[in-house]
Amino acid sequence: MIVYKRKIGPIRHEVAFFPTSVPATAALRFSEWRQCASTCQKPGLIRTLYKTMHINLSKSKEEIFNAFNATCRNECRRAEREGILVKEVRDITLFVDFFNAFAESKGRSKIDVAAFKMFLDNLVIFGAYSDDIPLAMHSYICDSGAGIARLLHSASILRNFADNKARNTIARANRYLHYQDILYFKSKNYSTYDFGGLGDGDEELRKISDFKNGFGGVPVEQAHYMSILLAAALYLKGLFNFKRF
Repeated sequence: MIVYKRKIGPIRHEVAFFPTSVPATAALRFSEWRQCASTCQKPGLIRTLYKTMHINLSKSKEEIFNAFNATCRNECRRAEREGILVKEVRDITLFVDFFNAFAESKGRSKIDVAAFKMFLDNLVIFGAYSDDIPLAMHSYICDSGAGIARLLHSASILRNFADNKARNTIARANRYLHYQDILYFKSKNYSTYDFGGLGDGDEELRKISDFKNGFGGVPVEQAHYMSILLAAALYLKGLFNFKRF
C-alpha cells in the first residue's frame, strides 16, 4: 500500500492506493482509499466500484506475449522491426507538456500538477520514440511492496496527423510501449501490471477498453472509498468530486 498526503483547496487528507482492506478508523478522518481489493460496503465510507484489468507478471514472457490477440502481437513485432525505441523519461516537465497537449486535443482534463507531484516518489514514465521524436508516453504509479505497477496516464501524438501511415505508426508504437513496459516491470519482479481502469460509458471509453483487452489480461473489480467526513467537507467548500486518476 502507498499512502500520500493530498490537498484539495484548503482540505488536506490522506490517499491510500492498493490497500488489501480498509480499517474501521478510516471513517473517523479525512481519507480516501483507492483500488481496494475488498469491495463490500463499509460504515462511514462512500464506495465507488472500479473495474480494471491485470496482467499476471509471474507468467513467462512467452505466455504473456501469446495471450495478446493477433493484432496486438503483429503490431508489436512490426514496431520492433521499424526501430521504435522505448526509454525512461526522467524530465517531468517534458511529460506533463506532452500529456497536456494530448489532453487538449481530445478535450480531456489536463494533469493537475499539484496532484501529480504527490506521486513522484513512486512514479515511472516511459516513452516510445522514432528518430528521437516522442510518439507515445505512459506514466505509472508503482507499489514495489505490493508488486503492482498501475498505468496512470497514457498519451500519444496520434491526433497531430491526418495521414494514415503516420497514425498507424504511432498506434503501433503505443502498443509496443505497453509491451515493453510490461517486460520492464516483470524484470523488476513486479507481480501485477494494472491497465488503470476499464470504461464502458461512451464509445471512446469502450474503444480504449477493447484496446486494453487485446493484451489478454484478466478483468478485476475493486473499490474506491472516501470517508463521509471528507466528502462533507469538500461538499461544503464546493469541491466535492470523486475524481479518478
